[in-house]
Amino acid sequence: MLRLRRPIVIVDEAHNARTDLSFATLGAVKPSCIVEFTATPARARHPSNVLHHVSAAELKAADMIKLPLRVITRHPSQADQLLGEAITLRADLEKLARAEAQQTGEYLRPILLLQAERVDACAPLRDRLVREHPSISADQVKISVGRLDELKDVKDIASPSCPVRFIITVEKLREGWDCPFAYVLCSLKATRSATAIEQIVGRILRLPNAQAKRHPDLNCAYAFSVSESLPEVLNELREALENNGFTRAEADRIVIPAAQGILPFGLQPQTAHFDPVREIDAAVAQVQVVALGGKVQIDVAQGEITVLAPLDSDETELLTSCVKTPAAKARGGSSTWCEAEMALGGSGKPRAFSP
Repeated sequence: MLRLRRPIVIVDEAHNARTDLSFATLGAVKPSCIVEFTATPARARHPSNVLHHVSAAELKAADMIKLPLRVITRHPSQADQLLGEAITLRADLEKLARAEAQQTGEYLRPILLLQAERVDACAPLRDRLVREHPSISADQVKISVGRLDELKDVKDIASPSCPVRFIITVEKLREGWDCPFAYVLCSLKATRSATAIEQIVGRILRLPNAQAKRHPDLNCAYAFSVSESLPEVLNELREALENNGFTRAEADRIVIPAAQGILPFGLQPQTAHFDPVREIDAAVAQVQVVALGGKVQIDVAQGEITVLAPLDSDETELLTSCVKTPAAKARGGSSTWCEAEMALGGSGKPRAFSP
């Protein structure tokens, strides 16, 4: 019956349907066409015919993902300190989430994903969290590794009655698991494969309810990692983002290292006001806001330009090109963008740990 009707076949998560058996099964129904949805289209064997690509800037503009991804690293000998910092950041994010709920009514419970060194290290890590941190109870920590998948027993992880705040894994979370509440990744593995980090980092990028939060720190994702080399970690994360569908240029822009020894936190956006007709070039702004990779929002109608993340000199030049008059360029270049850089941690200092 299907063969007679020549159906249109829609394949979600199409990267999982690339085997000979998958193609044989699809061919058996003689589809009139096959439409695939995937973040990682095939490039080599049986390459996908990509008809449309959604950029990171577009996803950020649509409030679908958390950006940027802020990164902090420590030497393997400081793994305990790194873990403590990740726990502190998650707790600070939950304080912001409670304030957000009072303002908007939206419930958020930031979750920390912990990548343990080995499978047999997961249970001891949970015991340690509960033992050393009085605010953490055993029911707040779930393990998802191998045959032990405690997430299966969690009916609705987004429910206000769900206590889960920590998830411990090693290589990956089970296929299909999804939770936009996952904000923080902490990898305690000194050595890891690109695939291992790739399968976890994508879990912390979705923005809850596809809606921008009032506090900017709730619009970002955070990654902590033990490593002897910060550039190595940054490259790992950028490769992971590429493997999750981002371009290299996008990955370079959205993975931002925090200053050593302080949390990537306490960052406030800065908004400059211009005459929407005389001072903002709408055509240029439309192009440059995409090129700036989600770091800037431009509301031409209101004459507002908001800097959301630190800009380098090239990005500052792109932003300055959006305003037309010399006076506006001077005003933005000499004060607004500089103030935004300081407030966002570009040349100033982000807030340290909360007490």
